[in-house]
Amino acid sequence: MKIFKRNLWLIILLSALFLFFTLVSCQTDTGQPAAGTGNGQETVTTQNGNEVQIEMRNSRFSPETVTIKQGTTVTWVNEDLSSHTITSGERNNESGIFDSGNISSGGSFSYTFNDKGTFNYFCKLHPGMEGTIEVE
Repeated sequence: MKIFKRNLWLIILLSALFLFFTLVSCQTDTGQPAAGTGNGQETVTTQNGNEVQIEMRNSRFSPETVTIKQGTTVTWVNEDLSSHTITSGERNNESGIFDSGNISSGGSFSYTFNDKGTFNYFCKLHPGMEGTIEVE
């Protein structure tokens, strides 16, 4: 019985360590001044800068919503292993303002927003992968 109890404590300790290291390794830092809960609803608002970066990772945009000033350049960077696209508008209703074409892993696409308004965009390859740029 003593051997069983000792082995049980060892299993519990190893399980706790595994869980701890798994959770720590899942944390990512985008380098963006994002606010939010990490559930894909982050928002970035630029104050004086004229460049913003959005990551494509795990088939989502991070942050999903960005508020910028006119003249700001937004660069989408593909941090995923799979390819993505950046297309303005909504799925089945493209606006024709910008379309990146295929962006492979490690690639990027930039667009400068010179007009005020709300600009939706999406990835043609992954349903549900959508974002919004709000230009003030």
